[in-house]
Amino acid sequence: SYELRDVVDNVRRAVQRGAREIYLTGQETSAYGRDKGYDLVDLLESILRIEGRFFIRMGMMEPLELDRFLDRLIDIVKSDWRIYRFFHIPVQSGSDRVLKVMRRKYEASLFREEVVKIRKAFPDSTIATDIIVGHPGEGEEDFAESLRLIKELEIDKVHVARFSPRPGTEAASMRQVPDPVKKARSKLMSEEALKVSLARNLKFVGSTFNGVVSQPGYRGRGFMVRIGNYRPVIVEKASLSAFVTVSVDGATPIHLTGRVVE
Repeated sequence: SYELRDVVDNVRRAVQRGAREIYLTGQETSAYGRDKGYDLVDLLESILRIEGRFFIRMGMMEPLELDRFLDRLIDIVKSDWRIYRFFHIPVQSGSDRVLKVMRRKYEASLFREEVVKIRKAFPDSTIATDIIVGHPGEGEEDFAESLRLIKELEIDKVHVARFSPRPGTEAASMRQVPDPVKKARSKLMSEEALKVSLARNLKFVGSTFNGVVSQPGYRGRGFMVRIGNYRPVIVEKASLSAFVTVSVDGATPIHLTGRVVE
């Protein structure tokens, strides 16, 4: 892992130069520090000692790694508004049978427990996950379990990927799910995930939130404000990098719409 003090020094310099968002990312963010004797929560504690107004976004956290320190993570996120209430936890499948074939070392129940715990602490949090459809061995009931998991837990954002065999891997030598089946499952998963996202986003209409003007809006139209749970709110007028209060007046499956009120 990159040395903790070096990460903190880089963040401090970025904030001094005017950075308003800090992304902590890596191949496996939740494994950070295991080779050094510390973890992601220790890093967050050190970064939060830096004075200034900025948001921190945590990268992807694998369920089994996250479970080691989730309670401590929730406590530190509660302690400081500067950490986005955004949690990217890739479950990959809602079927324990498929997870076993994938050689994952956790069951879907662990992901469920983590999401429930996070939502209890932060009801308006944004939770993202990854789902692979069409992995060798995935039957219709396995796919249905993935669909049920997304709906049951009301996952805000789902990254859907069709399984693609890599030469030389064990999975590549297994009996493959036909491409038309993978395509149909991918389409259905994406459609259902968007329905869940829209239902979640509609709950924010009529409320006001604090956030930062992060970047120009989609296709160059307006500006994107990231509010405390990392949801994007598209507004017509704003100043880049400004901290603002926005009133939300509309929603799509992908983003909210609103206006800056102060």
